Amino acid sequence: MDNQVIGLVANPTKATAADLTMQLAAQFRDAGGRLLMEEATATAAGLSGGLPLAAVAAEATVLVVLGGDGTILHTARQLGAAVKPLAAVNVGRLGFLTTATAAETDSFVQALIHGRYRISARQTIEAVFTDAEGRRHCQTGLNEAVISRGAAARTIRLDAVVDGVFVNRWSGDGLIVSSPTGSTAYCLSAGGPIIHPEAGVFCLTPICPHAIANRSVVISDSAVIELTASGASEELLLSIDGGAPWPLDLNGTVLLRRGAWTVPLVALPETTFYGVLRHKLQWNGGGV
Repeated sequence: MDNQVIGLVANPTKATAADLTMQLAAQFRDAGGRLLMEEATATAAGLSGGLPLAAVAAEATVLVVLGGDGTILHTARQLGAAVKPLAAVNVGRLGFLTTATAAETDSFVQALIHGRYRISARQTIEAVFTDAEGRRHCQTGLNEAVISRGAAARTIRLDAVVDGVFVNRWSGDGLIVSSPTGSTAYCLSAGGPIIHPEAGVFCLTPICPHAIANRSVVISDSAVIELTASGASEELLLSIDGGAPWPLDLNGTVLLRRGAWTVPLVALPETTFYGVLRHKLQWNGGGV
């Protein structure tokens, strides 16, 4: 594939980011790709010519992200609807969303330069809410929206209405509403199901529910979810993709629905979702 423009974005807090940035920059240039580097990434690597992220994304065919899942989420959140296909080299921990490891950069570079990859379009989740100061917000995430208690160690009760129909009142530490991509993130840690990332669903998973019968509920991603606090007198927080939490208006409703855009993640031809699960979760694939 000709005229590949590669954008390079790194998490400068990662110990290996600077060295890997310089290595990949050389590899892409040697392979004939045009390279654009985000300004903080260039500075961390001691290189010149860095550009703002939006300018890099505007020209790039693919954005190469050096970091873990958190770096991908941060990059997608910054760019919003202007996001380009994201191909991540994992220098974090689990890396469910990443494309390759630092040991696979040779084949990774060649695949991107020659267009030997596929795109997995990941649905987002949009949250519309009012904060504790009465300001209205609309935020979009890739993984999940989480309502949780604040500093007070008290049970919170959340009423969930889906497409105008009451579903349940969950009592516990909070509620996770995840996209399929987010099913292997906080949702999984809270006991939720693993969902194929291209399934058209959302998953509602209570956090430390007080009733053992309160389990995850999987619904269509065409649904509109309304969450309201019942009898709350302490601080409630809303966090999108693990970002800084917003204190909520205790009398307000959090509306959740499918986001207006998808996030395109790059996958190499030999990679499958089930293979990633086996590797990341250390499944042995055998019988008892």
